[in-house]
Amino acid sequence: MDVIKDLKVKVKTESKEEEVVVALPEMAWKIDSSEGGVLHKNVTGTSWVFRGTFNQQNVAIKRVPVDEVEETKQNVLIGELDHKNVVKLFRIDGNDLFKFFILEQCAASLQGFFDQDYIGPMPSHVQVLSQLSRGLEYIHCKGLVYCKIKPENILISLTTPVIMKWADFGLTKLTDSSGSVDNESSFWMAPEVLAQTNKNEICAYSKESDIFSAGCVFFYFLTRAHPFGKKSEIKKNILEGNPISVGRLANDHFANAVVVRMIAKEPTDRITLAEVMDGLKPKPIPPQPFPLPPSPPAVVASPPAPRYLTGAEITPISGLEMGVNSGTIHASVISKPKDEVWQRNSAFNIKFFTMLLRDDTGVIKAKAFGDNFQRFFRLFQLGRVYAIKRATLKLDYHGERELSLVKATTVQCL
Repeated sequence: MDVIKDLKVKVKTESKEEEVVVALPEMAWKIDSSEGGVLHKNVTGTSWVFRGTFNQQNVAIKRVPVDEVEETKQNVLIGELDHKNVVKLFRIDGNDLFKFFILEQCAASLQGFFDQDYIGPMPSHVQVLSQLSRGLEYIHCKGLVYCKIKPENILISLTTPVIMKWADFGLTKLTDSSGSVDNESSFWMAPEVLAQTNKNEICAYSKESDIFSAGCVFFYFLTRAHPFGKKSEIKKNILEGNPISVGRLANDHFANAVVVRMIAKEPTDRITLAEVMDGLKPKPIPPQPFPLPPSPPAVVASPPAPRYLTGAEITPISGLEMGVNSGTIHASVISKPKDEVWQRNSAFNIKFFTMLLRDDTGVIKAKAFGDNFQRFFRLFQLGRVYAIKRATLKLDYHGERELSLVKATTVQCL
């Protein structure tokens, strides 16, 4: 590998554009400068993440302007953060203009999963929440507060099985320090932090504010809806402690009690991460108070009569809401399920199928990918009526409503 000694950089001044030579440290890493080498950049275009190599292994290299990096936290980040649910930081290098963070490479961010840029394997819902809780508790135990929790900073590993990881160390800070806020994180801020932001005050983040932000992300992951409503009203509702969308997570959902306590308005009312992880554990079946009677002799019985849903339990197609719908639709298949292959690149493709469903209130396109393709493709037949529960409503690339059959979806032929 060639060692880069110097780098010519064009610098614009008020009167002219000139070239200066910036000394680079000798390094055992290299940035991929090809067309596909850029993995991510922030909205302001100052921070970029590239593909690269470090000691002959594939890595991600984050380039950040030096004035956006706090020098005091580098030794802590290199020496102490070592956890399977935290992205590994191998090394930091730099020059007069940039710091280069050499990081473990991952498949995508959680935001990429939400946007369907990543449609690969994922852990179960309870595993996602448990892994992220363990990683965040580890960060807190090291005397750090994460601060800028949002879906873009949560990564999905390239390993098998897939593991969730916290990332973006450029925004992590020491517990007893404080700093300013970027606008990207505002929808996930705790009310006490958001109130300071609105007053242009320096924000004093805390472990409790991290827990609030993580609770909002957890809720969005489970429902594809923000607990505090639409974008236009999120900040107002956070400040007022009014989670208007919390009803989207069913009362009997395994994470309901945990997430609701994570997003409490007052920091002192919020659940701790230890309590979060305990609340996510499977609950043991209580012992029977009395011995069970011996089983009666086997008899041949008629199958039970099917249970039919009442009108109040049925959700019409026209009444579906964005995100996971806990209700059940009754709809007939009006187009034969069509199987296709979605190919992202030469090494990655996945099977899916589409079909049209209709009830008395309208028509909607339905789709299933990957493992869900295998579950549902042969089940649907043209002209038959089905009860479909817990499907996810989203917008396709053309902005049209689309029903996605996901892991939580159940289907019954009527």
